[in-house]
Amino acid sequence: MRILQVITPSRIAGAEIYLSRLSRRLVQSGEEVIVLTKRLPAIEELFAGSEVRVVVGGIGGKLNLLSVFRLCQLIRSERIELINSHLSTASLIVSLAGRMCSVPTVATVHALNNAFCYRFADHLIAVSEAVKSHLIRQGIESEKISVIYPGVDPAEFSPAGKSSEIRHELGIPQDAILVGVVAHLSSKKGHAVLLEAAAKAARSGCECFYLFAGDGTERARLTELAEQLGLARKVVFAGFRRDIRDVIEAMDIVVQPSIEGEGLPASLLQAMSLEKPVIASRLSGIPEIVEDGRTGILVEPGNSESLYRVLMHLVGSAELRAAMGRAGRERVLSEFDMKLSVERTIELYKDLVLRARG
Repeated sequence: MRILQVITPSRIAGAEIYLSRLSRRLVQSGEEVIVLTKRLPAIEELFAGSEVRVVVGGIGGKLNLLSVFRLCQLIRSERIELINSHLSTASLIVSLAGRMCSVPTVATVHALNNAFCYRFADHLIAVSEAVKSHLIRQGIESEKISVIYPGVDPAEFSPAGKSSEIRHELGIPQDAILVGVVAHLSSKKGHAVLLEAAAKAARSGCECFYLFAGDGTERARLTELAEQLGLARKVVFAGFRRDIRDVIEAMDIVVQPSIEGEGLPASLLQAMSLEKPVIASRLSGIPEIVEDGRTGILVEPGNSESLYRVLMHLVGSAELRAAMGRAGRERVLSEFDMKLSVERTIELYKDLVLRARG
């Protein structure tokens, strides 16, 4: 198949990273893939060294008809058989262009988005059952939506022995219990809730360090809050990291303290693949990943007291952390392997193309 992947990114996050991995795997499976993206140097770097052809520019703006016509030109010149869009702007433009060119379109919905920009696609891929339910509540037919978990490559997210190196770089003691969050620094990710729980833990004598991997608009506020809570020496803001596997490997516990809806946090799958126990909010797609009490522990969103108690429980038992870590990797291997994601995606693509041919 000749497949066009289209994305309109504003920054590098889960959707962009997953698209790069999916596209590489599709090419390895024998499919022909072109990625169309608006100009963003960081996303071009994601495809460096791959056999995926990347076309930059000529797309952007939800009501930009010029983008639709440019996309039609690319579809026809490259004899595209199917288009997969990612993110809302790309999905609206792709749906319109697909109808004009009689090419089937599928839109991947990565979060709890408004359904408007996605409802014109021929089919939708939801990254979790929670996302599917969210779309159905907005009037999208269930039959039009397939749930395909993004998955993680267990080979890519296996220990590489760089924990000591990362800790040394970031000034974290080698023997300290390190609690980490891998997420964009936005209010909905709940970093402040973890800081409140960390302050309670510190008052109980806990000597944990905390690592926030990611950047965003909340960094200044979170830095100030850490200082106010007396945690400035114990909290490290690492910023955006490309070596996320090594950063997660350096952690002892991974936390996802989100207070608003999540599609399917890739960082939790990555952590589980690296045999890290996780603590996460009982929210949206997260319970589909974390088997409460076995691969990690779920807490109520925004409840710092509950998070504090669970954190202290895990900090106090190396055996429990190790057992949950092993169970987490087993779960990834059986249910969230990237190989399964790619196989199911290709199967869906083929079905849509065959239906379009009549």
